[in-house]
Amino acid sequence: MIVTIILLLILLFIVIFSVQNSQVVVFSYLIGKANISLAVIIISSVLMGALLVAIIDIKRRVQLLKEINKQKAYIRDLENQLINQNSEV
Repeated sequence: MIVTIILLLILLFIVIFSVQNSQVVVFSYLIGKANISLAVIIISSVLMGALLVAIIDIKRRVQLLKEINKQKAYIRDLENQLINQNSEV
């Protein structure tokens, strides 16, 4: 709940900051130039940053899930070895 509130406050700050900086600026990119509102550039930059963080986070989560599955398989093997040892005794 606290994380949601913090994220909403950050989003509110970004929106207010963008609205206050709504003048049109010349945006130069690789193949040309365009006149775009600074608010659009700010919000686009925030969204691209969030997307990049999400991609990195998904990659990390997949790696962690693989490690968890590997550890679960190792635990199952150890449990089976323990059961086999107990049945031999």
